[in-house]
Amino acid sequence: MNNLTEPGWLTDGVFTNITHLADIGMANLFKGKDIGKLKGGNLVQLLTENMNNKTKDEDSKMKFYMYSAHDTTLAAFLSALQIYNGFQPPYATCVGVELWKNSKMEPYVKIWYRNDSTTEPYDLSIPGCNITCSFNDFKALTKDILPGDIKKACQLSSTDQMGYLIPVAVGVSVLVLVIIALLAFKAIRSTNTKYRRQINEDNEPCI
Repeated sequence: MNNLTEPGWLTDGVFTNITHLADIGMANLFKGKDIGKLKGGNLVQLLTENMNNKTKDEDSKMKFYMYSAHDTTLAAFLSALQIYNGFQPPYATCVGVELWKNSKMEPYVKIWYRNDSTTEPYDLSIPGCNITCSFNDFKALTKDILPGDIKKACQLSSTDQMGYLIPVAVGVSVLVLVIIALLAFKAIRSTNTKYRRQINEDNEPCI
């Protein structure tokens, strides 16, 4: 890549292990329903609002929304929907969320994922729904991951704050005590060194 020579230590085995660790790190960034809600739920909420507006105003000229994002954004979004495959999204990965109508003129949602330009996109289905998921079912299945007001959702309650601040306070206190102990040890050691040097100088024989 970029005409740079790979270092000798970067064997296929090492590269595989590094890639595996990167995948684990990416997956753990958004692991859990609460984290998924705060990290990826906001985008789910935005897309749901866009589709909801379209169903209410079919004459709207807005037919397509496109968002530029990082790999972490895609991983968070897919994790919130519980359809993340556990592999860090490569460059140029694309996720599509489409709103269609069936033969009964009822809206439904399709989600696809493309992480390889040599293959067709992969159809995805959220838990509890099919690949073609009715819009009402989609909203019902995703309502618990919508954060609402994201700023309020990210705030800690007083109980959570105490549960968070107490360990932090204890950790900071321990760190301060360790620093003080190290400084004291250094000062005592420096004093003893000067004292021993003075004794040695005083005991030097006269020639």
